[in-house]
Amino acid sequence: MEIQYIFIKKTESVPDVRDSNKFFQNMFKIVFEAVTFDTFQVTINGSSHKVTYRSSISNNDVMYLTISFDNSPYFSAKLLSQVNDWLISGKHRKDFYIINSYDEPSEYFCEKLASRFGKFERLMRSFIYISLTKSLGFNWFESTFTDEIQTDIKNKGNIGKADLIERGLYEMTFAQLYDYLFKAFSYCSAETVVYEQLLNKNLDDMGKDEIISILSTCKKESLWNRFFSETQFNLEEPLRQMREYRNKVAHNKFIKYTEYNDCKRKLIKINSILEDAIKQINSDIYTEKHFTDSLMSFAALFAGLLKNNYDVVAVAQKNFNALGKTLIKVLEPYASISKMNTFYKFGAILSDIQKISAALDSKGKSTEELPDFYETTQSNDEENIEASLDDASLPTK
Repeated sequence: MEIQYIFIKKTESVPDVRDSNKFFQNMFKIVFEAVTFDTFQVTINGSSHKVTYRSSISNNDVMYLTISFDNSPYFSAKLLSQVNDWLISGKHRKDFYIINSYDEPSEYFCEKLASRFGKFERLMRSFIYISLTKSLGFNWFESTFTDEIQTDIKNKGNIGKADLIERGLYEMTFAQLYDYLFKAFSYCSAETVVYEQLLNKNLDDMGKDEIISILSTCKKESLWNRFFSETQFNLEEPLRQMREYRNKVAHNKFIKYTEYNDCKRKLIKINSILEDAIKQINSDIYTEKHFTDSLMSFAALFAGLLKNNYDVVAVAQKNFNALGKTLIKVLEPYASISKMNTFYKFGAILSDIQKISAALDSKGKSTEELPDFYETTQSNDEENIEASLDDASLPTK
C-alpha cells in the first residue's frame, strides 16, 4: 500500500533542491527514526516498522514522493495514515504546498465505510417508511412531502407522483433526506391562516384559545418533532455528523484513520439503534393481533365460499373438508377472544365452519343439502360476516 505526494515550493525564496532523495532524507530525520536513503522506521504501539520511500524532482520547483508499506490492508492503511499525519505537520510545511495525489489508505477506508453507509441509509429509509405509514397510513406522503421537496426531486428527471410515493426517499440526496426530517415547515402559510381563517371572521366573537388554536396551524415544526418525538433516540445529530463523512466516502476523498475509526464506531452504534427500532415497530405490526386479523378474514371468506359456491364445493368436497378441519384446529385457541369483542364474532365463524365440516363429513349428507343446512346454522340476529369485516379490528391485548 502506498501514498503519493507532490511537493511544490511556496515562494522563489525557498532554496533550490538539487537532490530530492537527500532533501527527504534530511526532512525525515526530523520526523521519523532510523532514516536511510530509501527507508525510515515508525513506532506504533511499541513496535517498529520499516517504511520505504522514493522520490524525484522536476525543474527545481516540484518534487514527487511515494511512501510504501506492506502488511495486512488494515494495518498498512492505519500505519500509513499515521505517517501522513506526521509528514504533513512538520516544519517543512512553511516552505511547500503538499498535495496528496493518490492515497490508498483513504481508498481502503472509504471502501470499508461504504458498505456501512449503505446499511445505514437502507435502515434509515426503512425506519422512516414503516413509521410514517404506520402512523399516517395512506396519507403519509401528502402529510410529509412538502411542495419544495417534491419540486426538487421532480427536477431530477421524469418523476411523477406515483414514483415519489413509491421511491421518494430513494430519490433524495443525503442532504435532502436530512432536510426532510429536520427542516421546520408548516402545513399552512401564515398568510393563508390570517386572511382565510381569521380576518374573514368576527374576532370579537372568538375566544383567545380559538384564535391561538388557529394560529398554531401555521407553526413551523420539523417532521421529526411531529412524528418521531416519542422515539428513544434522535437521528438529527448522527445524521449531521455523518453528512461530512458520507461526502468523503461517496466522493472518494481523503480520510484519515482517526476519522475512519470514529465514523465506523458511530455507524455501528446508529445502525444497531435503527435495527432495534425497526424490530420494535415490526413487532407491533406483525403481532398476533394482525395474524388473527388475517386468519379470521380468510376464515370468513372460506365460510362465505362454502355458503355461496356449492358447485365448486361439490367438485372438491374432500379438499374443502380438509381445509375446514385445519381452520377449526387453528381457530379454536382464539375462540375465547369472541367473549371480549363484538367485531369478528370468532365463535360464530368457528361454529359455522364446524357445522359445515360435519355436514361434509356425514355419509348421509351431500353438498346439494348444504344450502338448507347452512341457513339453519345462522342465528337470527347474526350480522353479515363480510359486512363486519369492513370496519372490524381486534382490541389490543
